[in-house]
Amino acid sequence: AAQGRALYFNGEGHVGAARRIMAWLKHYGHDDIPPGLFTLTQRRIELTEKSVMQLEPHIKALTDKYGPLSLITVDTLARHLSGEADENSAKDVGGFINAVDYLKDRFQCTVAVVHHSGKMNKESSRGSSAIKGALDWEFKVAPGEIKFTKQKEGELPEPMGFVLESVDLSNGVRSAVPILSQYDPTHGKSASLSSDAQLAFSILQFSISSGNGAFITENEWRKAFYEAL
Repeated sequence: AAQGRALYFNGEGHVGAARRIMAWLKHYGHDDIPPGLFTLTQRRIELTEKSVMQLEPHIKALTDKYGPLSLITVDTLARHLSGEADENSAKDVGGFINAVDYLKDRFQCTVAVVHHSGKMNKESSRGSSAIKGALDWEFKVAPGEIKFTKQKEGELPEPMGFVLESVDLSNGVRSAVPILSQYDPTHGKSASLSSDAQLAFSILQFSISSGNGAFITENEWRKAFYEAL
């Protein structure tokens, strides 16, 4: 992918964000980020249909100086709603969505919004259904995995795996860098199986992948397992 300039609306955890940037630079052997390549805001900004008009000249000054943006990230949705807005309200969320759409159209770039999952349902985002309805794409980040849950145009991409690599910054201060890895749908649980159970599971996987159908019978699985033993 081509490198592009990014603007990151950071609504919380400014100390942690600075450490993660330092860890990323150290891990990849960079001394610093070139001016204008990555711009991080230093405070929460309310994104409404009115405020985005006041924000536009400041972003334009940035693009006039350094060049067009490829990405604007809003982290998080809740922190950038207006103080009186409710993320469960379709009307309040609609104002936020309109502000995001304005930025996307005005600066001809992708706008990514970080949002939390529900407390009771970790598989979907919390708040108004208008949020997901407005998205072109959505993916869920959980420990060790990135799963795509919406793709407006085309098939859903395959899940991706990642690991967090610890980076020692200085004086005992540490942070982490996410590193792409092979996706493990078992999340390492297969390693806790007994040797016989691991053998049975491997035979099941092989039998399904090599057979003509999408399944095997229990008797066929048992026979293959006994033969392997």
